[in-house]
Amino acid sequence: MQAGAEVLAIGSAETVRGELFLQLFYSLDSAMDNVDDASRAWLNSNCLELEGRPINVIQTNEGLTRAVIYLGAKRRKPKPV
Repeated sequence: MQAGAEVLAIGSAETVRGELFLQLFYSLDSAMDNVDDASRAWLNSNCLELEGRPINVIQTNEGLTRAVIYLGAKRRKPKPV
């Protein structure tokens, strides 16, 4: 893909999944204040709201979508002062 030999079609399942993955990355990075170790810890911990370890949950399209929605909701909540 980097050489331009393969291009993802707009609206294809692969493109949508890639966009969701980017949303997950940016939301997680924001929720964890840009701390990579905290992001790794969250991905590997048990998340009751997602009903499993996020690293496993995001393996499916449904799970990835749920994780993006969950993290998006977390980003919108004001942080305690």
